[in-house]
Amino acid sequence: MDEFNRIWSGLGASVRKLLEELSSRPDKPLNESVLLSEEHAATLKALMGPEQYAHARSLAEKARVQTDRSAGNVIIVPGFMACSIGTSQEVIWMNLRSIIQGDLIRLALNGQNPDVGNLGVMSLGYILLKLQLELAGFSVQYFSYDWRKSFAAAGAELTRFIEQQNLQKVSLVAHSMGGLVARAAIAQGNQRIDKLVMLGTPNYGSFITIPSIRGTFLMVKMLAALDLKHTAQQLAEQVVATWPGIYEMMPSPDKFPTGSFYSLSGWPDNPPRPEPLQLQAALEVQRSLAGPGQVPFYLIAGVNVRTLATAAMNDGKLQYTYSNAGDTVSLLASAQMDKMPTYYADGVTHANLPYTPSVNQAAAELLLTGTAQSLPGQCPPIKSEQPGALHEVEESFVHVAKDVATQAATLLKHGTVLPGSPFVNTLGTPEGHLPWSEPAQSS
Repeated sequence: MDEFNRIWSGLGASVRKLLEELSSRPDKPLNESVLLSEEHAATLKALMGPEQYAHARSLAEKARVQTDRSAGNVIIVPGFMACSIGTSQEVIWMNLRSIIQGDLIRLALNGQNPDVGNLGVMSLGYILLKLQLELAGFSVQYFSYDWRKSFAAAGAELTRFIEQQNLQKVSLVAHSMGGLVARAAIAQGNQRIDKLVMLGTPNYGSFITIPSIRGTFLMVKMLAALDLKHTAQQLAEQVVATWPGIYEMMPSPDKFPTGSFYSLSGWPDNPPRPEPLQLQAALEVQRSLAGPGQVPFYLIAGVNVRTLATAAMNDGKLQYTYSNAGDTVSLLASAQMDKMPTYYADGVTHANLPYTPSVNQAAAELLLTGTAQSLPGQCPPIKSEQPGALHEVEESFVHVAKDVATQAATLLKHGTVLPGSPFVNTLGTPEGHLPWSEPAQSS
C-alpha cells in the first residue's frame, strides 16, 4: 500500500482528478462539452498534446454550430482495449488505481468474475474522428463492446445496437479490432450496414498477439511494471490467454502459412502457453467473417512504421522479424483484402489513425463519395528495415524497467499506445520523474 500511495501521490492532483472521474464515469470527461470548458483544459492538453488539443477544441466549436446531420448515420466501432471494462461500481480498464492494485487479474474470462464487462467507449481516442464526421453532416454514435470476448458475440451485439437505435441504414467507421467486429455483424446477416471504413484493421491477424500471449509484448510488460502484485508472465497466463478476442486476431494461416500457431506444437514448451480449445475456435471465427462484396469495404492503412512481421520457432524459442510495411500492429499484407480500395497514411501509427486529421477527413470522404482526396490511393515507398531478428529469450522480464522508461519517452513525444489511454503518459521518464506532476508548494 505504501508503494501504491507513493505512485498515486506522484501523479499530481489534476491528473488524479481526471483519472478518478474516468474510474466512475468512463465517458463523461471526454465529450465535446468538456473540450469547450476550462475545467480539465490543462490536463487534457497534457494528455492530448497542445496541437491535438487545439485541433479538438476547434472541431468542437465548429460542430456546436454546424447542426446539419442529413448525410446519414455513422457508428464508430473502437479497437482492441479501447472500451472500459469493469463492474457497475468500478472501472478496472483503464483505471490506473486498479492496475497498480493488481485488479487486472479480474479481467480474466475464467468464470470467476461474471459481473465484469463492457462499460463504454474511452472516447479520448475517437473524439477527433467523431467531430470530423459530424462536421461532414453525419449523425455519429459510438458502439462499445467487450473486446476480450469473441468477434462473433460482439458482432451480434452490434446488430442489436443498430436495431435498438432504429437505424434503417448505417455506415460504420471501425478502428483496428472494430473492423473484425463489423465484419462479424455483416456475416451474421445484418442488412442495415451500408458501408464499412476500416482504420488499420488486421483482417488477417496481427503478429503482436503471439508475444502478448507469451507475456513478452511490451504493453504486457508495461502493465506488469505498474501492477504491484503480478508479473508479466502471470498476466499473460492467467488473463490474456483467457480472451477469445486475442486468439481471433492471431495471424491467419490462410495468409501467413509459415508457423503453426493454431497448434500447441507451434509454441515453446515453457509457459505461458495458449489454451488449446481457444485455438481451433478462433480459426473458425476468423474464417466466418464477411469479405468485401456484401457491402462496400474501404481501408485506411498506416505505413512506414516498424511492425512485427513474422514469428516462428527456432531451436525451441520464438523468433521475430520486423518490417516497415505496417503501422506497429497491422502489416499491409494483413490489413489489405482483395476488391477493397486502400488509402495510405504514411508514418501514422496504429493507435494514432483515428487521431490524425487527414485520416478522419478521408474517412468522411469515403462515406460521402466512395473516394478520398485527403490521402493517397497509392502506397508510398516502404522504408527498408535493418536486417536481423529478435529472439524471445532477449525479451526477458529483467528488462522491464528499461523498456518502460524508453517507451514512456516515446509516448511523451509521439502520443499514446492505445486510443483513450489516459494512464500511459504518466508512466515516468528516463529522468525518473512523472510528467505533469504539480510542483511542490514553496514554504
